[in-house]
Amino acid sequence: MTKSVLIFGASGLMMSHLLPHLQQQHDAKSEPNFTWTAYVRPGSRGIPFLTSIGVKIIEGSWEDKDKISSLVNQYDIVWDAGDSHDPSLPAIIVPALVEGPRNTAFARFSGTGNWITPTGGNLDESARLYDDSKEGDIRAIHGEMFNGAGDLIALDALEKGVNVWILCTGGVYGQRPAGISSSGVFVRLYTNNALQLGYTPYIGDGGAHMQLIHIKDLLSAFDLFWGQVLASIKSKEEAKAQVPKDVSERYLFAPGYSVSWKRIAETWSKVFKDNFQRDVPVKNVSAEEAGFISPLINSEMKSKPTRLEHMGWKLTGPTIEEELPLVLSSESQLPLA
Repeated sequence: MTKSVLIFGASGLMMSHLLPHLQQQHDAKSEPNFTWTAYVRPGSRGIPFLTSIGVKIIEGSWEDKDKISSLVNQYDIVWDAGDSHDPSLPAIIVPALVEGPRNTAFARFSGTGNWITPTGGNLDESARLYDDSKEGDIRAIHGEMFNGAGDLIALDALEKGVNVWILCTGGVYGQRPAGISSSGVFVRLYTNNALQLGYTPYIGDGGAHMQLIHIKDLLSAFDLFWGQVLASIKSKEEAKAQVPKDVSERYLFAPGYSVSWKRIAETWSKVFKDNFQRDVPVKNVSAEEAGFISPLINSEMKSKPTRLEHMGWKLTGPTIEEELPLVLSSESQLPLA
């Protein structure tokens, strides 16, 4: 049986790895197999890559509410892999799904930027640990969190009967396939922030943590997540297994490694020096001097992927120190696009 998937945000780093991976997992001989369609901005640099792997392209503005609303209920799965910080896209997709026949599953990427506690940049063992097996932790999402506004829209759709699934990832890093310009959101933000400042910042004692996930570990986490999405569609069709409605069963964490902000600053500074012969020193600064990602650097990020761990998920990918010299190779254009 063929399933149709419509993807928003298909030309980024994550999707450039996930789509070929899924195509290999679900080839024409497997059940189900898929047709893939990407809704992309006109002239997107990712279009040649997507067409080369057999993805159908629909070009259109992300602000075109009528066009997007008319599309989403035509597919078995709609996948929001766009900017999880910006709620404008789910604000268009979700109302259309709520008003539709409820036959479409909605999958969304969110980010562990939600799960931070301000600590002044210092290590603080008492900072709140968020656990995806605890419904109360997911219910704690609010609109002021980094990705909270879009998440709330999606979870509201779940309450209204839409088949919603959310994977909340750490900052993703990994090498880009040929033809992909994106280095990933976190790598781009930290790199450009440091270049703008002229130093790699940390706050306080630098002991607060960011959670970072290698693309290899994202793929293994996504396989488990995707399996649940597909099972929910199958169970609905066959009227068998009860599809979970508890938000903590629908919202899974995949945070990755916990890395101190001082270690991040040292890693980036070394790569700038070794790969680009740029002196971008490590600097201990105040929150006001840490640039546009200061709220993250000033906080402890603590999230636990209990759901995936119970399914056997383990981290095996290289660390950020091992991978960043390859991600920011000497051929990379700075600042990052």
